[in-house]
Amino acid sequence: IDTNIFCEDYYLRGSNFRVLLDGLNSLPGTLLIPEVVVDEVVNRYREDLLEVTSKEREVRNSLSRMLSNPGSTPPLNVDVVAQVNAYREYLVAKIEKHGKVLPYPQTPHKKIVERDLARKKPFKRDGSGYRDLLIWETIKSQMLWGTERVIFLTNNPKDFGEGPLVDAALQPEILNPAHLQLIRSLREFNESFVTPRLRMIEGAKAEAFAGSSSDVDLAAW
Repeated sequence: IDTNIFCEDYYLRGSNFRVLLDGLNSLPGTLLIPEVVVDEVVNRYREDLLEVTSKEREVRNSLSRMLSNPGSTPPLNVDVVAQVNAYREYLVAKIEKHGKVLPYPQTPHKKIVERDLARKKPFKRDGSGYRDLLIWETIKSQMLWGTERVIFLTNNPKDFGEGPLVDAALQPEILNPAHLQLIRSLREFNESFVTPRLRMIEGAKAEAFAGSSSDVDLAAW
């Protein structure tokens, strides 16, 4: 899962993340998150938290100038460093409960620089794209033999592609491009993979508990 997906729901409390995490066993599937994504998400969380607290202070200062009793607006007391540290612990624990964090790839710096100078995706003409490359290298490491099916959740079509396949410039770097599918939202992933299986399971449970006389072999199913 790419950084932009996590930043839509930092604490993974929304319905889309709940469906995903609850339904992984039904796929079956394993949640694999590049460590660079964890670092990016935590940094974005810190930046967003600083922005929100800064806006709150501006509002409080404006209220103090406008109210007859300035002391009636209590100050916001947020320890940003403590919140960010707690968030990292929460995020890593949540991921490891359902999968694992993949370490940074060991791609040689020379190869990275060569790719950068060649302006090969996901690098851009201005040289940006380093962290996107680390994500891509991590994905490639999961597909070395071309047998694993990997779903890459990212809303970054400019660098990685529109889907369902990754960008044509990236496809030659993996053994079997058809085994790597790009999906741009959690909702789309859930509707394609998780929800249909959960419905099948619930239907089988209902039939079993109802004492159906049908010839359904639940063990074989």
